[in-house]
Amino acid sequence: MIITGSDIDIFDINGNKIAEIGFAGGLFKRELMNEHYIQLSLNYTEYFEFGRGMFVKYQDRIYTIRKESLPEQKGLYELRYTLKFEAIEMFFLDFVLFYTFQGFSEAAWTLTGTPQQFLQIALVNINEYFGLMDEADKWKIGVFPVMTPIEISFENQNTFDGLTNIAEKFGAEWWLDYESKTLNLGYYESESEAIDLEIDQALKEFKRSNENNDDYCTRLFAFGGARNIPTNYRGIEPGSVVDALVQKRLRLPASNGDFIDAIPNMLPNQIIERVKFFDHIFPQRTGEITSLRIDDTQKDQDGNPWLIFYFKDSGLNFSEDYILPGQTLKLTFGDNSWLAGRTFELEYHPSTIEGETGEFEIINDQSLPNITIPNDILRPKVGDFYTLFNFDISLVGDQYVGEAEQLLLEEATEWMESVRMDNSTYTCPVDPVWAYHNELSMGLGQRVNLISDILKYGIKESRVFGYEKSLETFEDTYTIGDKPRYSRLKTIDKTIETNREIADLQYLEAMRAANGALRNVKALNYLRIALENNTTIEGGLILTTLIRLGHMVGNVWKENAGISGIVTEAGDDPFLWGGGTFDDAIESIANIILRMDGSGQLAKGNILWDALGNILMRGLFESNKDGNRIIIDPEDRSIKLIDANGDIYGRWVFSEYGSRFELEYNNNKTRMLATGIESQFENRFGQYGYGGMSVSEFDSSNKLLRGFRASIPSDTDTLEVITEGLPENSLGLRKGQHYCGDDGIIRMVK
Repeated sequence: MIITGSDIDIFDINGNKIAEIGFAGGLFKRELMNEHYIQLSLNYTEYFEFGRGMFVKYQDRIYTIRKESLPEQKGLYELRYTLKFEAIEMFFLDFVLFYTFQGFSEAAWTLTGTPQQFLQIALVNINEYFGLMDEADKWKIGVFPVMTPIEISFENQNTFDGLTNIAEKFGAEWWLDYESKTLNLGYYESESEAIDLEIDQALKEFKRSNENNDDYCTRLFAFGGARNIPTNYRGIEPGSVVDALVQKRLRLPASNGDFIDAIPNMLPNQIIERVKFFDHIFPQRTGEITSLRIDDTQKDQDGNPWLIFYFKDSGLNFSEDYILPGQTLKLTFGDNSWLAGRTFELEYHPSTIEGETGEFEIINDQSLPNITIPNDILRPKVGDFYTLFNFDISLVGDQYVGEAEQLLLEEATEWMESVRMDNSTYTCPVDPVWAYHNELSMGLGQRVNLISDILKYGIKESRVFGYEKSLETFEDTYTIGDKPRYSRLKTIDKTIETNREIADLQYLEAMRAANGALRNVKALNYLRIALENNTTIEGGLILTTLIRLGHMVGNVWKENAGISGIVTEAGDDPFLWGGGTFDDAIESIANIILRMDGSGQLAKGNILWDALGNILMRGLFESNKDGNRIIIDPEDRSIKLIDANGDIYGRWVFSEYGSRFELEYNNNKTRMLATGIESQFENRFGQYGYGGMSVSEFDSSNKLLRGFRASIPSDTDTLEVITEGLPENSLGLRKGQHYCGDDGIIRMVK
């Protein structure tokens, strides 16, 4: 074993200690969504292979070598080892973020989803990579923002970079909470009191860096999406931005010009140009389904019903000629739809009746295995909002282009203001003497107040974004700063519309994961019924369908209980539950459930009863009055009778070998034993058994005094009679009593 110090131990992949070394020259580095490792150094006279999987324990966490470390030659007889032990999240760099639902492992994939859905996919990959099969060992979802779904694409991306991609798309950060063993998405900041950091006190110096703001600019060329752009949209003048001509994108209002300036009348050397595309902004009309027709006469190739949905919008005069050349007409459903955020191809069928609007056929989406959408659950309904695209919107109305241009101007201006904020990061080496005397050791997310004349207003409120700490001194350096956050991607209030959007997407992902299990359809059906009903409040009277109760954990709403008035044909619907979500109640895994048919469960399902009153209990049962108890204990498979002093007066026990019944009075025990091959009765004075038959008597030390046993063993089929303790002669014996002389012959007194 290598010994060069005594500060920390190194273990091999099997947990065997292989080295004891010191902290000299060692450092501890961590930066949010970047690096997290311990670096140790040692000099040794021989070559030693420090390979992947070797680890150290530091601050109750394990850090592991991810890349083999090779030594440097420092002298003729000395080798220098620099060992890098990395935190568990750094191993996320070593496996691909696969799309894993339905048993697939797709390396290139795209999903429109919520933060929770993307975290779920990442966790499947993480737990599978580390071989975590037991639920207690698995990493789980922690905090995450409630946000509208967005589309994110992945192309053979490792899980670490994939999580960073997800975080950036949602304007957030990701991290692991090692105590709760959770994967989190949000803004990493502790709730502790802010610490003041000032030059010549806590800090030796600090340096500003703008590395985290590549989008910084003073002149922004902003473009919207390419959807629904009229064929005659805005002629291109000399000097116009080329992208508007090549891709035919939405542009800023003509009155504004092609760009937005942060400062009026800038000199050339003040101009920093950037181009930004806002693809979600394009000319659009929000339509409404006014009538719906369902063709249920069709069958698929397997003979299953094939639903085709047709709808009309009485407020829209449409023509096939409006569809842009080479494009397929599509629609995206609005927030009030059960298909919210979902996009489908359309086929337009003109009406054969003069003056009547035509109807749109929704082309079924079969891109997911075992699921066709729309279907009898996920379906359009009258009143749904929708947006058409891939058509010349100017032929429908001339106001939509101008409205989109104005929206582009407003959002581009907001975005530009966000990237021009002071989003700098600051490198802050601390004064080691000051840090030692003031015990300064800050963790990730620690809130700080940077104080300096070089800052606007002389102070900046921020937090610790990263650090590099010496393992043996207070020569520490902190990175202070914030990532720029764009308000369009910030957390939004939980509204019914958002819940519908998320519910639909959760349904889709659950169907993928559970291969279309009925329970998921049933859960969504309850939600559909509730959304179709209205809540009426009249004085103290409330008429409603579904109440889901919970509380906020950080910025995440956690459901804990609820009440439902929904009754389906089966009749076993939950109407009251606690200690779980509505889905948990439907799955019968909530802690408390009462159902419409009279059945229910308590204590996490350990007490169950059906609609007929049959009760099933798991665990110990006790009936108690004044300390006198009757206990049924499945742990030792017994029924016990216990008095108020704790003395056991009766016990009935069973096992795979038989059952035993015991009674006790004044320390005298009577016991009956029954197995499949014998029955036995005994007390302190004797024993009677039949297996065939036996009678025995014992003294106070349980020593056999005398006994009689008769049986017919199955292997010989011969009667065996065994007696012990017979008198040796006939003196004093009664008539008919047996005795056995020295010759071994049993005789009877006549």
